[in-house]
Amino acid sequence: MEPFTTTTLLTKKEYTRYLYRVIYKKPYYIIVTILGVILICCGIYMYLILAVLGDVLPVLAAGLFFILVPTINILIAIRNTFSNAALRHPITFIFSNDSIIVKGTTAEATYTWQHIVKVQEDVFYLVLYISKKAANFIKKDGLTREQISFIKSKITSK
Repeated sequence: MEPFTTTTLLTKKEYTRYLYRVIYKKPYYIIVTILGVILICCGIYMYLILAVLGDVLPVLAAGLFFILVPTINILIAIRNTFSNAALRHPITFIFSNDSIIVKGTTAEATYTWQHIVKVQEDVFYLVLYISKKAANFIKKDGLTREQISFIKSKITSK
């Protein structure tokens, strides 16, 4: 395939939506959130039946904490990701048969296809992992179906 180029600017809002979609696919976060809702419902029920606020407050606080755990984790991830000023600007990706060239405002990197650990396809993004915790987000609306298939085939053919 001929080399092709796409440019992506990942915004905080888009990244937040992506993280919520990913995090709520994990059973741990689903269970924690359900547990939080159950605790809050039990706390409200206890308050209405027992009418003692002092015994109910710890239950309500625990429920609220469990509901907020996913959001707290997402806020930490967003802060860590966007502390890098280079990610606040568009990033250009050049794909060829041999490698991927990633060009930012202050840096440029070339990865051979063997450097890509895994590819994850989302509704809006193609996420190319260069390590277990580092990835490049590529908007799918800038790519054709053939280009997406090409990228996925290069990574799975390792």
